[in-house]
Amino acid sequence: MFRSIVDKLVFGMGFLTGGMFPSYIIQYQQRLGGLVDQVRRDLGPFQQIANQYHGGSLDALIRHHLASSDPTFHDEGAAIQLMADNLLQLSDAYGALDTSLIGQIIYLATHIDEPLARSTLDGFSPAFVTSVDALTSAFVMAFLFSLVFHGVVWGSGSLANLLLRRDHAKP
Repeated sequence: MFRSIVDKLVFGMGFLTGGMFPSYIIQYQQRLGGLVDQVRRDLGPFQQIANQYHGGSLDALIRHHLASSDPTFHDEGAAIQLMADNLLQLSDAYGALDTSLIGQIIYLATHIDEPLARSTLDGFSPAFVTSVDALTSAFVMAFLFSLVFHGVVWGSGSLANLLLRRDHAKP
């Protein structure tokens, strides 16, 4: 009976975890979107300068800075280039998360930004999403939790039986 209760608790924990994971992904994506917006805002004044003097080409403005013999001006070009590169990477990551839950999970498993993931987890507000994908995730996670639980129970029982047989076999 105790094992049955624990089994149900493990299943329930898996269900809740799986149901809240889509909420984590949403919050991760929102933080990522905030970073994209911030970098765009930071690049805004440089884009205005590029519009005025370089036909709207931020790359031309960056090349102009990098070609300068003035070390301060040159380093500014490198900083602008870094911001432009970050914007491209963040925008690509944000766009990659605009897919199904399975696609999001695969993307995060292979390309997660660890500092962003940690900050999202630190500020995570648990919520149970009730979309079809989220409910599927909840049942899959519950099944996996139960599978691991039963594997541990079976494995520990098998190990105990093996040790008991070995002790009884000694003369």
